[in-house]
Amino acid sequence: MIWHVSSVVLLGSMLAFSPQASAVQTSAKHDSVPAESSTAPISIDRPLPPPAANDKTNNLTVEDFMRGLRAMRSGPDNIEQDPDYVNAIRGLGHIGENYANEIDKARKEGKKTDSCPPHGTATLTSDTLVPFLLRIPPEDRSTMSMDKAFHAYMREQFPCPGRA
Repeated sequence: MIWHVSSVVLLGSMLAFSPQASAVQTSAKHDSVPAESSTAPISIDRPLPPPAANDKTNNLTVEDFMRGLRAMRSGPDNIEQDPDYVNAIRGLGHIGENYANEIDKARKEGKKTDSCPPHGTATLTSDTLVPFLLRIPPEDRSTMSMDKAFHAYMREQFPCPGRA
């Protein structure tokens, strides 16, 4: 694979993951958004938890994802038991991996891509992702899929030259 979205790093909440493992660093400071990076992080490195009983991996909404980031504030000791966190981490991993595969396939076939991320590993941060998600009207976050929001985010972050 040329570009790995599945190695996403969320710096503001200090959440990093891949399909095989999760390294989490959290800090708690604000109720409406994930923790800010100015607070000293706590770090853990554990495998991804198994799917939650109410698995939303394939239909994660923006609201579900944001709820999962806020759940990280409960602390790393019991985070794998929080279904909101589990759904967020597994859902975004699934979305990122699928997106990377779409980009890779389109490039190999010489087709236009949804966005034009650089070749190699891209790093995404909550310093840009969370503010992007917060621009989505609150009434739309519960119905907008995280997949759709992620595609829009990637188009904004990595626009293709010559496309409006």
